[in-house]
Amino acid sequence: MRGQDIPLETIDRMVGMYVDGSSVSEIARQLVLSTGAIRNHLARRGVYEATRDLMSRYPSPRLDEQQIDQAVQGYLGGLTIAEVASRMAVSYGYTRNLLLSRGVSLRRRGRQTDLGGSGAVLGDGSGDGSG
Repeated sequence: MRGQDIPLETIDRMVGMYVDGSSVSEIARQLVLSTGAIRNHLARRGVYEATRDLMSRYPSPRLDEQQIDQAVQGYLGGLTIAEVASRMAVSYGYTRNLLLSRGVSLRRRGRQTDLGGSGAVLGDGSGDGSG
């Protein structure tokens, strides 16, 4: 179904799918329509929320206090920022900012010659000490 002549039943179906929690991308794939057409029809029906669509694509990382402590301990234990971020399933930037907000002194980038043999808290990787 392409073009502007989308049957009302199809529009009703897309509205129902969206209200039930499907993303614009999922609806577009299932109905073989463009995401723009889906957004336009949902907006005309007054149900489209641009922020909801963005949040489904880019969920906000939220770590609880225990996870934050684990991230800090992992970094202090020798993991790189990238390794901590990967293990916590958050971005590098979020992890770096989190460490800085907790007063952690970040190591220089590049290979470190000695980590003192301390084990990392977040897993079995000892890291290369870069961060």
